[in-house]
Amino acid sequence: MKVYKIKEPVSQSGFRNLRGKTMTKILVIEDEAAIRETIVDTLEFDSYDVTSARNGVEGVQLAQS
Repeated sequence: MKVYKIKEPVSQSGFRNLRGKTMTKILVIEDEAAIRETIVDTLEFDSYDVTSARNGVEGVQLAQS
């Protein structure tokens, strides 16, 4: 498994989590559903903005959209 952090410009108001910090958007790409769901749940619990994909092709499509 590899983890990549995608940086996006944030508008002046930005997206803020409950702690008042600017949120980081993360794309999780994992073919095993149970592992993917665990990673997503863990990151969302810590107030990250998470998108997930089942495979690399889907992940690239989501990253480009």
